[in-house]
Amino acid sequence: LQLQAKAQYLQQLLPSTDDLETISDDSLLLRIANLASDAALASRAIDRISSEDLRQDIACNHPVARIRLQAALGIKSLERLDELRLLARGHDKAVYRHCQSVLEEHEAAQQTASEQQTKVARLVEKAAQLAGSISSLDAANTHKMLAYQWQAVATAASPQQTEQFQADMAKCESRLGELAKESAQALAARNEA
Repeated sequence: LQLQAKAQYLQQLLPSTDDLETISDDSLLLRIANLASDAALASRAIDRISSEDLRQDIACNHPVARIRLQAALGIKSLERLDELRLLARGHDKAVYRHCQSVLEEHEAAQQTASEQQTKVARLVEKAAQLAGSISSLDAANTHKMLAYQWQAVATAASPQQTEQFQADMAKCESRLGELAKESAQALAARNEA
């Protein structure tokens, strides 16, 4: 009787089992997820819940592990995920692992971005030093190496850093061109002599 009553109530809430897109009320979606015996329908209802507060509450307190994990998957806020990770520790391994992996990925991405920024700043500094200190053609190799290294980190550079780097590299190219002309003229003069 309870199962029949649940199914009947679910039919009243849902005009059609495929019509979840028209429902925007989070509490109604939660009721549908709780009543649904079909795992796919329950998951779709949880996916449509927009409130992160409600998602966090479901991920902490819902009796069905699959629904808890489904609710946790839709939480984007890192603060909420960290809080949920602490609440799920020792209570729900799947939710804990999900939160832990998302937070670790974010931390790794931040670390990579920080390293990229450090490399960019170092290359901009080296280019500025090179532009002010070229005295021989030996600097051509350093110039090429800087240009090659810049390609790997150019996407992480700000527009100002890119502009500064390119301006300094252009100065280097100009100076190297002048030195190459002087060297060619000196060589030609020696050959004539």
